[in-house]
Amino acid sequence: MTVEGEGWIEINLQAARGAVGSGRLIVRGLNDYLGSLVRQPSPNRMVALSIVGVMIALGESTEDETGPVYALDVELTPTGPTLVNGQDLERLVADE
Repeated sequence: MTVEGEGWIEINLQAARGAVGSGRLIVRGLNDYLGSLVRQPSPNRMVALSIVGVMIALGESTEDETGPVYALDVELTPTGPTLVNGQDLERLVADE
């Protein structure tokens, strides 16, 4: 799996999380990584599967010669939510 990205983050003590920022990640090989997680149990497997599942679900998917490519625009907002491609990440992973 490869991850490329660029972005910025800055300390903002008035922001809900003490910082704001945004960035874009491009992820290749995520589906292959998912397959390896399923085949090789590890102590952190469930956490990794959850993270990969969210990345696949929220990622803007395209394809190149390497296979599926996922683009993720991440924003740490001043009011608190962390947005991934416009979706509030906390609402997706909150225990209810």
